[in-house]
Amino acid sequence: MWNRRWDSWKTYLYNLDDLQKVVSETHSDRKSTIESAMKIVTSAVEDYVRSHRIREMGPVIDQLYKRYHQVARDELNRTLNKLPGVSEAEKSHLEELARRIVNKLLHDPVQALRSADDSHQSSSQYVHAMERLFKLTDLAPAPDDEERPEP
Repeated sequence: MWNRRWDSWKTYLYNLDDLQKVVSETHSDRKSTIESAMKIVTSAVEDYVRSHRIREMGPVIDQLYKRYHQVARDELNRTLNKLPGVSEAEKSHLEELARRIVNKLLHDPVQALRSADDSHQSSSQYVHAMERLFKLTDLAPAPDDEERPEP
């Protein structure tokens, strides 16, 4: 009876229950929209934090690879100087072997550094640990095996 249409004025008459129903429907629509917007924002923030961490770790990873590739080249050159008659092809194969060994040895620590725990934690603790573990802050060349004291 309350929802009747008055044809002469082209108006509608609603009671408070009808209005409450409309408010309720729009409220649930807004709530679901807010939830989907929050998912989008959260995903974007996580992507940003992840990319920032990768940029922060990039120089450390680069320094790590450079240092250990240099160690491998130095050791390879020492060994090649002791081996007379090594052809260029053999030398090239040995250089490739040394490069692949370094890459395989560093792969797991670098992957652990890149995917370290929660993306909201600071990566500085991991960067610091890598610098200390691999002595990246001290760029002096490693001593030769002959110069190391025996334990």
